[in-house]
Amino acid sequence: MSHADLQLRRLQPSDAEGGCALVASVGWEQDLTNWKQFIRWGGEGAFGLFDGEQLVASTIAIQYSTELAWIAAVVT
Repeated sequence: MSHADLQLRRLQPSDAEGGCALVASVGWEQDLTNWKQFIRWGGEGAFGLFDGEQLVASTIAIQYSTELAWIAAVVT
């Protein structure tokens, strides 16, 4: 894999299965429902790094208020 093959884009609900596979690869136990919620809650702050169609890294910023946010699902 070269850097030219990688694409950074916003995560969509259809990426939730890839998110489950990604976190399973590092021993986390989040399920499809969790991932769909994270992506929905993150909105414009939900990003994935893709190698073709495979999600290879993720991060989701979830804003709760102007003073509180949570960085979730950071897997690289």
